[in-house]
Amino acid sequence: MTPISARSFNERTVIRPDKSPELEVGVVGWPGNDDICSIGTEDNDGRTLVRVTLYRGATPGDEPAPGEAAGYQVTVRTSGPLYHVPPKGTEVIVAFPGGFGMAPGSGVLLASVGPTPGIQFRGNKAKLDVGPDQDIVIKGRSVTISDYDNRYLAVGPDTGTMMADEDGTMMQIKDRQITIVVPGDDGVGKTVLLLNVDAIMMVHAAAAGTSVVNMADGNMLATGQQGSLIFGSVNIGSAASPVTAAVVAPVGAPGIAGVGSSSVFISP
Repeated sequence: MTPISARSFNERTVIRPDKSPELEVGVVGWPGNDDICSIGTEDNDGRTLVRVTLYRGATPGDEPAPGEAAGYQVTVRTSGPLYHVPPKGTEVIVAFPGGFGMAPGSGVLLASVGPTPGIQFRGNKAKLDVGPDQDIVIKGRSVTISDYDNRYLAVGPDTGTMMADEDGTMMQIKDRQITIVVPGDDGVGKTVLLLNVDAIMMVHAAAAGTSVVNMADGNMLATGQQGSLIFGSVNIGSAASPVTAAVVAPVGAPGIAGVGSSSVFISP
């Protein structure tokens, strides 16, 4: 097979002698060739070349197979910032600016045309769709997806990975730390969960007071207005066992002997 970089005859045919621009319609791929592109790398100047067969140049009466064209076979460059190689058989519009010269890749892929998406698309609903067989990467110093109610998803060196709802509920992942904040009606954080490599902290602010649970360095601290432990049994201390049951006596009843608890055990 002739290398893609060596083909220039058809580009010379398409480009006018006066080098005026040309717009052509064609189909991605060359008949009988499953390779539709040559991906740009550091070894070939980085430009991806896409194989396209034009409608122009077909032999009269030559009926191409479905999804193919039968005209000139050319190579065209992709254009940014959305660098995209359409699937084989996709109808495309390509331009041949005369000033690009008469070499492979002198054309530029301008657009893919054809059927619109069958779902999630309508007059007031746009859709970015590269097809079920292609992955898509959105890349920049930072990337933000947002709506007009200020819900957003942001990724970047300044924010880390952050998402938020319109009411200010947010989650951030940055510098090996996960922070979740749920605001109150005044917009100030009311419930906060913080997870990092050194500690776990939960804070909840209420009208009656603030409750805090903090775990760090093997220690756990819980503070608040009131605490309750409701379990089948509770061990306090590493050596607690049924033989070291807590002694329980009625409140306000001096002189009454306490009895061993059947559910709370304390280390001696």
